[in-house]
Amino acid sequence: MALKREDFAATVGYQGTLAVVDRKVRGLMKKMTLSQALENGMYRAAFAAALYEAEQSGSKDVLITVLDTLSKVFKRDLTEEDAKRLLGIQRVPAEIHKVLLL
Repeated sequence: MALKREDFAATVGYQGTLAVVDRKVRGLMKKMTLSQALENGMYRAAFAAALYEAEQSGSKDVLITVLDTLSKVFKRDLTEEDAKRLLGIQRVPAEIHKVLLL
């Protein structure tokens, strides 16, 4: 089982092949668009979801849009790598097979 968009967006950590996921954020991300998540201050979840969508589709258009919004919020130009470091997100892990909801 690969991670779903809402699982990756709500992941708070990993233990081996297990993703530890915030149940509340996961539920919200199932219902929200990226724009809604950004409007509600869910910056980490929105960036993670955009990164997931970019890796799945091969297009960085959504990611660029989210980075533009984050750059305005944080009042500095953010690259993809800057945002990854700032928000503690590196990549969508292929080796995750289970999700633990907290």
